[in-house]
Amino acid sequence: MTKASQDATTDATTSDDVLTIVRSDILSLALRPGQKLSTVFLTERYPYGSSPLREALSCLVGEGLAVREIGRGFRVCPMSRRDLDDLITTRLLIEPMLLERAIHNGDRDWESAIERSVNELRINLHKVGDSRPLDRNWEESHRRFHFTLLGLMTASVFTEFCQLLYQRYDRYRVLAVPRRAYLAGVASDHHDMAEAAIARNVELAVEILTRHISDTSEVLISNIESAGLVKSDGSINVPLTGTNIA
Repeated sequence: MTKASQDATTDATTSDDVLTIVRSDILSLALRPGQKLSTVFLTERYPYGSSPLREALSCLVGEGLAVREIGRGFRVCPMSRRDLDDLITTRLLIEPMLLERAIHNGDRDWESAIERSVNELRINLHKVGDSRPLDRNWEESHRRFHFTLLGLMTASVFTEFCQLLYQRYDRYRVLAVPRRAYLAGVASDHHDMAEAAIARNVELAVEILTRHISDTSEVLISNIESAGLVKSDGSINVPLTGTNIA
């Protein structure tokens, strides 16, 4: 490999690392909605130069996690009730369609993948009723289950779109997650959805999925509103203390 090729590989790796780290901080609310992302702030916070950081911010704008204001630079994308309502509506429109499509097209490999992913989720069911926040392992296994169920195991336009959709939705879930009221009512939904899908019962599987999205979203909204985080203009104010308000 030539030096130019090595440098290009290193630059690409650095850019990916920066994007992953900054994205993670936005999704975890370590970087708060509306927070200004100046070059000075970012280079002090992260051990990277301004060039890969600006590149990461441009990517995050495309993902809907950051905004660029002409003459004012970058900010973390704000959170609001309207945005949350739109995300919920979009999930309720697209996910039942994808589930029905997956059930019609799924093969034995798809069924096996669902069984593996729901079994992986069961490891975390001991947290039902526990006030501790769910950890990163649960977050990853939960996302993996839903994407497997919807037939999004390989790269596609649908997979890319749902990745962006879930990322934006999960910021709200992280803010209001998960105490007894959140988990207790929906803990069995994943197993029930898996069983219905593998049995090719489209109507039941879609019914459970729709209820699951609606119920979790209802609790999420209730927790955010009861904490007084929704301002009069509909924007959501994340407290300096961070997450887990529920």
